[in-house]
Amino acid sequence: MKSFQLDFNKLVGFGADGCSTNFGSKNGIAVKLRSLSPCLIAFHCPAHHLQLAILDIAEDVLLWLELLLILDGVYYSN
Repeated sequence: MKSFQLDFNKLVGFGADGCSTNFGSKNGIAVKLRSLSPCLIAFHCPAHHLQLAILDIAEDVLLWLELLLILDGVYYSN
């Protein structure tokens, strides 16, 4: 970080995925950055949140489609 010559007094936000490396309560990057910039706001990246939600929904939709195909097969097999 020092090689980039960042002014931590101007650092106000940190966004990343929710892994413990980034947001661990004792040794996460957000904790370390907050020690350099006490006003820092750390947040879970909205784009990553959206991706996780879409993957969750897609899994449910695929299960429903599979169920509908099975039910159609049962109904039309007679």
